[in-house]
Amino acid sequence: MKKKNNKKAQILSAAKKCFARKGYHQSSMDEIRREAGVSKGGCYWHFKSKRDIFIALLEELMQQEHEGWEELSSWQRSEEEIFLRSGIFFFKQHMKDPDIIPMLRELENELFRDEEIKEKFFESLQETKEQIKKFLLNAEKQGKIKKYDLDDLALIMIIFFRALRFYCYLFGGEKEFSRLWETLCQAMLRGILSVP
Repeated sequence: MKKKNNKKAQILSAAKKCFARKGYHQSSMDEIRREAGVSKGGCYWHFKSKRDIFIALLEELMQQEHEGWEELSSWQRSEEEIFLRSGIFFFKQHMKDPDIIPMLRELENELFRDEEIKEKFFESLQETKEQIKKFLLNAEKQGKIKKYDLDDLALIMIIFFRALRFYCYLFGGEKEFSRLWETLCQAMLRGILSVP
């Protein structure tokens, strides 16, 4: 059983490389299986189509993000510190794998073309939003933040993180991401108006 799972992981890893290098539509099942070093039958044993591989990669990314938030929630730090560190934590996670950001770009493109992928992505977005809301709700209960629509605040944080992640991947790197993320968090947590 372990060998089957290993082959499946090889195929997913190879597909991520192919999708990052050539794009989803320009990559073929044959290229993916060659990159993975598996037979055609072995590849089709695990995945019926390239789309199934793509969806499996999306599910894998969702699981990694969920595990990341679980780890963050175990930290014994203030909500402010967790917010400041969360963006940096996920940015570092994404930068460990050079194929992840281009793969995420391919995912974004497919959201406009494939309803099932769009639904899965929305599901992932909702899960992440709920995890962020837990931190916001705790901070709100303690009187650390004003009352806002927590769904909106969580979604805004996700949107800013994802846009900043792509910008810094292309132009800035980790140091720039850390600086910009901290500025964003400080502005969101403390406000930008100087009037009382």
